[in-house]
Amino acid sequence: MSNASSSQLVAADAWHGPNEFFGLQRAIKTMEFNLGRQSALCNSTCQSVVMSVWLFLCCSLGVSFSRAEETWESVAPLPIGLAGFAVGTIGTNVMVAGGTQWIGKSKVTLATVAVYNPRTNHWEDQPSWARPFAFGPFAAWQARLVAWGGSDGNSTRSDRADQTTNEIILPHPVAYAGSALLDNRLYILGGTPDLSTVARATAQFQAIDLASKSIISLSKFPGGPCIHVALAAAGGHVWAFTGGRWDANQRRLINVKEAWSYNPTAHIWRALTSAPCSARGVGALALDERYILLAGGHRDMPGGPRVISSCFVYDTIRDTYHIVPDLPIGVMLAGLVRLENEVYVLGGEDSPRHRSDRVFRATVSGLLRHAALHQ
Repeated sequence: MSNASSSQLVAADAWHGPNEFFGLQRAIKTMEFNLGRQSALCNSTCQSVVMSVWLFLCCSLGVSFSRAEETWESVAPLPIGLAGFAVGTIGTNVMVAGGTQWIGKSKVTLATVAVYNPRTNHWEDQPSWARPFAFGPFAAWQARLVAWGGSDGNSTRSDRADQTTNEIILPHPVAYAGSALLDNRLYILGGTPDLSTVARATAQFQAIDLASKSIISLSKFPGGPCIHVALAAAGGHVWAFTGGRWDANQRRLINVKEAWSYNPTAHIWRALTSAPCSARGVGALALDERYILLAGGHRDMPGGPRVISSCFVYDTIRDTYHIVPDLPIGVMLAGLVRLENEVYVLGGEDSPRHRSDRVFRATVSGLLRHAALHQ
């Protein structure tokens, strides 16, 4: 049986969706079992149809196919609920900095820093950053967490947030951009120069060369003006998934499911198979040089917009998505980070005007096993 079919069986065996979908679940499980039992007669088209059904159910109906508690372990919560913060691994610890928190009816942007020690399962406060920071590009580089732009709570910035020395200043203020580090370059995609209006979102694609302390302007993103694109770096390429796009005709933000890869050597964008869900605020994290985890996000559902808990692993070689266990809660704009063989999903927006302090941990090998991708 193919890897894709094995992934489907993992999802089928672990179903725990709402009662109204149980009849549909049984029908799909029966179809999957029969296809699996007759895999020698089932061609790749058959298997693709089954996978499409699973992805439709998971995203369009908003149901869960796997027991999150069997994969995602809760660890010590953040000192305070956060979204839009910087996060990275520093040595053998996880560091978070900045972010936003709702206090009553007011959204507060922070400069606070905390470090998580996985050996003691404890958070410890660190000296605050030079200024408040949220929703800007960031990276863990040379044993420190660095960040530019974002919001300081009053305006959108272009300067560095983690220190007062500014060897590098972005050409324009930027917030809500996607960012990923590859070969000493912090790639920055889209975003808006004015946090108060997403209608000014851009298709700008640029990079900060951290080694040479220079700004590199790159070809515009073919996906158009966007915010909250899920960006990750793996296998020498930059990968972009989903995001929000301003629709001038409807005068509202539209979630998209397009996916792209960028080759920094050839300076070429390439369209990929679309992500399973149209969403924005999805978390993206390279599990290794081949596989990328996509987690959570904000999705427009038939009953209204909601944050989702869906997780997928994208195979950069096969250009395919594989279902893995959902997060225990729905969340958007969470922080994702890898520390050795463990993946952490931290905080995020779990409901309007609220920030989660929950932290979940899973193993890379466990996620790949659920996706039936490891050898």
